[in-house]
Amino acid sequence: MMKLSQIKLNNSEPVSRQIFNHLKRQIIEIKVKPGTRLSENELSSIFNVSRQPVREALFLLKQVGLIEVFPQKGSYVTKISAKNLKETCFLRSSVECSAVFEGIMNKDEKRFNSIIEDMKDNLALQRRLLEKTHDSDSDGRFLELDDAFHHLICRLSGTNLAWEVIENYKSNIDRIRFLSTQRVSSMPELVAEHTKICELIEQGAALEATQKLHEHLYEITKTWGPILEQNAECFENQ
Repeated sequence: MMKLSQIKLNNSEPVSRQIFNHLKRQIIEIKVKPGTRLSENELSSIFNVSRQPVREALFLLKQVGLIEVFPQKGSYVTKISAKNLKETCFLRSSVECSAVFEGIMNKDEKRFNSIIEDMKDNLALQRRLLEKTHDSDSDGRFLELDDAFHHLICRLSGTNLAWEVIENYKSNIDRIRFLSTQRVSSMPELVAEHTKICELIEQGAALEATQKLHEHLYEITKTWGPILEQNAECFENQ
């Protein structure tokens, strides 16, 4: 039976969504490795639930590209796609840079200032995390704060759709991001980039902010090579 960290199911949201979120994080943090077979029966036993919520959770994982279902064979965690990396970076840059430009050029002062304050609070948490011992848990927590920061950027658009679009397509790149924070990217450098982006947005420097954000989002396309070399078994054949 596969090893999964424990999860305490509750009544705050559908069981299938809780299982989906738990499995998603386990896959993104490579605790469930690419190529692993996910059995409905086995997962039902692990979570002590019927097969229906497990089936629904697997369907959601398939939608975000983290598993592939083979008829008569079962569900398997997908391998990481290097080709998808550039596609996701393009999508993220298009959406987030547009959100920044919209937020600055068509500014709603109250909403804009509220988002800036939330960004600063988020950055304070990022800096606090840097002071702690670096391990896989801190890597995972940093990715959560990173996501929250970029979610705030998307909120500048004044829509919910901006982040929803990114959330639905970024799971593949999230695994590379996790491996990157462990081996390649420097957390202090990432926090510094986030800080600069926030400062430029607050100053209303639309062109400079979008340029810095674009460079930040595409940086991973320049650093993923060593990750592939160290984790070739996690990637699709190139």
